[in-house]
Amino acid sequence: MRAALKVVQATRERMLDTGLALFLSRLHWHCHFIQKLETEPAIEYWNMHRG
Repeated sequence: MRAALKVVQATRERMLDTGLALFLSRLHWHCHFIQKLETEPAIEYWNMHRG
């Protein structure tokens, strides 16, 4: 956890670079979906948005 916090803090300090802003956005998405998979592993096997 401590290492992840350091990465986020260092990234925020350099947010003027658009690529880093995009990188941070992807980190947030990654953490969001990892948490979803950990709390509800069955979602890996069914379509959340049938379309």
